[in-house]
Amino acid sequence: MRRSAWLLLALSFACKDSPKTAQPGPKPAGLADLALPQEALRGVSGLAQRLPGEFWAVGERNHLLVPLRVSGEKTEVAPAVKVVGVPEGFDLEALAFLDADHLVFGTEADVEREQDAILLADLKGKTATISGLLTFDYQSYGIKAKKNKGVEALCVAGNYLVAISEMVLEEKDQRFAPLGIYQLQEKKWHYGRIQLTSKTGKISALSCTQNGERLQLFAIERHYEVMRLISAESSLNLTEKQLSSKVVTDLAGHLGKETPNLEGLALGPNRIWLISDNEYTHLQGPTHWVSIPR
Repeated sequence: MRRSAWLLLALSFACKDSPKTAQPGPKPAGLADLALPQEALRGVSGLAQRLPGEFWAVGERNHLLVPLRVSGEKTEVAPAVKVVGVPEGFDLEALAFLDADHLVFGTEADVEREQDAILLADLKGKTATISGLLTFDYQSYGIKAKKNKGVEALCVAGNYLVAISEMVLEEKDQRFAPLGIYQLQEKKWHYGRIQLTSKTGKISALSCTQNGERLQLFAIERHYEVMRLISAESSLNLTEKQLSSKVVTDLAGHLGKETPNLEGLALGPNRIWLISDNEYTHLQGPTHWVSIPR
């Protein structure tokens, strides 16, 4: 065989073995992405709706709550509220409102541990004060939470608090995240897991609604090149133990040159709102305030 033929054959095998860069899917209809440069929004890692049109974000390490008031196409960033009483060594990774004056925070810590704290807080004036805690237990999963991987996602719907950890459970070729539903009146946990839809993504944010005897969950699954809005349904006491997920929208490649690290999610009446952490490894700059039609 002539040398040129050998070269063509070698190139053909090289092309087959070379990895291909994933191309973005169709751009979600109605996608909006606004840059919020305010200093108070640095490093936010959670988002929740307090009142209609009023969303609050929380700073992971500065422990500031920042209200965002939405009116039409405009968003106003209001003065921040300080969270006091956070135990030393805890980062605030998620938040949800129990009602307008009481909220909960998901946390992580820089040590391995068998439980993660979910902090209760009272909101009064310009201060949110830690008033108690719940514990998310990893014992039933047979794992410990790794350093800086904790309860990354929280939501409240009616009498139910839903928490999802950033930890990953692997079984054969499937991946899952630990999930717990806490009955607020009965003060009882039910543990299970939610399916992940990618090979590398982890849950970073959550919002939910109750429809009769079912909970509808929306979550962000992300990891560098992965940025997906996924959804799942659950019974109120998690009798199914394992929740199947589906991809609602793939946002990778549609939010600028480098996909922002979306770590907050909240459901509005007509749109789904998302916010980014702008202090994530090499990603710096304005906070992304993203919305898509619901």
